[in-house]
Amino acid sequence: MPNAIYIYTDGACIENPGPGGFAGIIKFGATTYTVIGGEPRTANGRMEARAAIESLPPYTRFQRPKMPTSPSIPTPNTCKCLQRAA
Repeated sequence: MPNAIYIYTDGACIENPGPGGFAGIIKFGATTYTVIGGEPRTANGRMEARAAIESLPPYTRFQRPKMPTSPSIPTPNTCKCLQRAA
């Protein structure tokens, strides 16, 4: 699909809880955006979910993105987070 939106995300912590961060790469055609962030005290699962939520650009309301899920988050939880964020 030439105009498909692809989103790749990851999040992690040094300790759980502890300092952590997240990142996302959004590819739309020839354009690539990045999203990064972190918190001084957080949990690994929270950073994984935040990466997915923060990476959803506004135009995904009109087109469903292709978003591979992280193996550390069960798919039903990821879907619930993304539905609330959209």
